[in-house]
Amino acid sequence: MAKAAFILRADSRIGSGHLVRSSRLAEAMKGWSITFMTPRLSENLEKFTAGFARATIEKWEDIPPILRDLRPDLTVIDCYELEERFENLCLPYTRRLAVIDDLHNRRHNCHILIAGSLTATEDEYRPLVPPSAMLLTGGEYLLISSEFMKRRKETVSTPFESCLISFGGADPAHATIYTVKSIIASEYLKKFSYTIVTGAVNPDHAAIEDLLAASNVRYRLLKYSNRMPWLMQTHDFAIGACGGMGYERLCVGLPSINVIIADNQYSMRILCARHEIGPLFEVKDLKDIRRLEQGIKTLETNAEAIMKNGQQLIKGCGFDNIAAVFDKEIKG
Repeated sequence: MAKAAFILRADSRIGSGHLVRSSRLAEAMKGWSITFMTPRLSENLEKFTAGFARATIEKWEDIPPILRDLRPDLTVIDCYELEERFENLCLPYTRRLAVIDDLHNRRHNCHILIAGSLTATEDEYRPLVPPSAMLLTGGEYLLISSEFMKRRKETVSTPFESCLISFGGADPAHATIYTVKSIIASEYLKKFSYTIVTGAVNPDHAAIEDLLAASNVRYRLLKYSNRMPWLMQTHDFAIGACGGMGYERLCVGLPSINVIIADNQYSMRILCARHEIGPLFEVKDLKDIRRLEQGIKTLETNAEAIMKNGQQLIKGCGFDNIAAVFDKEIKG
């Protein structure tokens, strides 16, 4: 059986995005023996590695000796802290090394580079990798699960009634609580029902629960859900983070206010400028009640076009396509 190692970090400071997408990629790799190598994960994040072997590390320098003993056929690195110097230490102990990168701001010594951004191009990455490196870019290799493809909307319901709110597993920008406070303060916003998914390590969950319990907002509050594809399909519109979750909403065709909560989500700014896929917000805009109200009205007016434009941008089940490349490279 082919062996693979995944190297990443996930915590309340940087969020759970790297862990979520790597675990979904690992799930798509049928017939592989997989080990996750991470700094210590909180109890809420450990569930993402259920079913896989785990090696907990104290510092990145612990990893090359573990790789030397494991001798994986493939090592996948998904971490902004790591670049060419670290990869050089790993290369002697793995047949192939793959990197997931959506910043294109540092050099990599790898065999395969997977672009985590829909707007990234081969021209941007080619100077940053060896000439022989394989580049997986574009909608075909976007890190999207087949479950979201299966949940594509055929139409959108207007007038809007239900809203899905989610800003990822950690929400270090506190976007969820800002949104909830604006909803409570607005009679217009209170006319909708809300499903709010705070995320596994959101530090504001208890405060959000208290705010909602004391309000007359119609809501359902979830700390975590493994049914996000279904939630996206069954709600009329959404307010949520850009990045991986933003691409998932585009795939389903869920009209959304897209909120940039991290530096690596700049690609959504480009997409919103080029395509009609919903308003683009900064976190501070969530505190502006009038702006939030107007954003939802804009979504409702253009819902059908926004749904179709988003779906057209996503070309396939990226996790399955990447797993197929890994199989070909290692198993032949």
